[in-house]
Amino acid sequence: MACRRQAASETDEKLEAAGTVDSPAPRHNPAAEVFHAPTTLLAGAVPGLRRGLGVGRRRFRLSLISYTLLTLFMILHVIGSHYTYAEVPFGVTLQHWVGADRNMYDRLVHFCFGFLVAYPVREVFIRISRAKGFWNDSLPLELTLAFSANRQEGEILEWLAAVKVNPEAGLAFLGAQGDVWDAQKDMGVAGLGALLAMAITFAVAMTVDRGTWGAVRESLRIPADDRPIGEDQILDWWRRRQADKP
Repeated sequence: MACRRQAASETDEKLEAAGTVDSPAPRHNPAAEVFHAPTTLLAGAVPGLRRGLGVGRRRFRLSLISYTLLTLFMILHVIGSHYTYAEVPFGVTLQHWVGADRNMYDRLVHFCFGFLVAYPVREVFIRISRAKGFWNDSLPLELTLAFSANRQEGEILEWLAAVKVNPEAGLAFLGAQGDVWDAQKDMGVAGLGALLAMAITFAVAMTVDRGTWGAVRESLRIPADDRPIGEDQILDWWRRRQADKP
């Protein structure tokens, strides 16, 4: 009898190794509901986003280039929210390419935040503020760094969401992957992406428009009638207000 049981056990082991016997069901991952929470949130936000873009397209239409760049950035976010940024398969491939010790997909997304969003920001800024020259390309870089710095506040919101859904998966959901300088590195690569995007934009403008360099110099020139504002402007306002009184 003992020999039969031993033989049956050996047979089961061989069949399981060959894949003909079902393996034990995988254990429930307590992080699963947190990992897929961003996908659920994005799916719910898509209809509102489409309506918002539709209204914006009627009232303030961007260029096809800007819409394309924003769409690509949203696609990257959807992929990251589906797998979670620390588990995206392409991030592992990128990790091997650069010789890193972590999944690099979140770094790619932060780089693309600067690289893909800087140009739409530039377009909006030029059309609304009527700025010219140097300031056209400097503000998108500054805004990218500012928004990336606000990621510290975003981490707090993400942590609160993770704790609310599943406290055990909070650290995994945040995606820092054990790097205490994760936020600072993300801000750096986002700034690098924006700098690269503005450098390409400026190079194209210099190639196509001969007046680009002249506009840059003009934007940095101080007018002859320039004077300080601040307290001087406040005094001017006060004097005008007093003069307007009956």
